[in-house]
Amino acid sequence: MNILLGGLLLINAAILVLLLLFALRFRAIYQQITDFITSTDAQTPSKLAVVVSTAADMIARSLVALLKTTFMGTKSAMVRGENAIDADFLEAKALDNPLLSIAMNAIPGLRRTLRRNPALIDLALSKLQPKAPVTTPENGHNPEGNQVKFNL
Repeated sequence: MNILLGGLLLINAAILVLLLLFALRFRAIYQQITDFITSTDAQTPSKLAVVVSTAADMIARSLVALLKTTFMGTKSAMVRGENAIDADFLEAKALDNPLLSIAMNAIPGLRRTLRRNPALIDLALSKLQPKAPVTTPENGHNPEGNQVKFNL
């Protein structure tokens, strides 16, 4: 009988120790949670506030970046459309010049360049215009066609 009573007492003591260890562990976890939620003083925010603030900041930055790229994409598409229309009008105008029309048909790269940047049409026209030879007294010609006379 004493052995049975001793065994029951030992089992009760083990259960009491396990309950005590569980209570201590639960108290430590509860303390960590309260330390995470509450701040140490009035000037410093709690760890929970810092985590929530960081997460909100990351979400806000992500949304702003998404909206910015969306609006920039829309604006870029509008600008590309306007540039394409301008390029069509300027190309039609450029085709009135037979020299530029021949050059655009002969050089596909020139057509692509002028479609991308229609403002270069004036530069292309200036490059295609034949340049008159420069006549100066140094090369032995003068505008009148006479020989240069040197006085010695």
